[in-house]
Amino acid sequence: MPQCELSKRHRNNNVSAILGKSTGLVTTTRVTHATPAAMYSHSASRYWESDGKIPKEDRAECKDIARQLVEDDPGRNINVSRVANFSNSEGNHIAI
Repeated sequence: MPQCELSKRHRNNNVSAILGKSTGLVTTTRVTHATPAAMYSHSASRYWESDGKIPKEDRAECKDIARQLVEDDPGRNINVSRVANFSNSEGNHIAI
């Protein structure tokens, strides 16, 4: 069984969205990092943040974490998202 099928077995419903409530995500790390990604994604590996990280044999069946955020529920229905990762900042500008 592909690794992705195993990760889909334990999907939780997004209770807030079902009840018509707004949802939000605030993090000081990458939005695709394992901790915030647990809010909206299901992955066989915490490291599969982009498709380049997924083993070639699993790419046809697996969606990376970033794609799940923008394409799938509940990620695409997050109303507010704030990311403040200052680790890549240089000089007077901030890369977020």
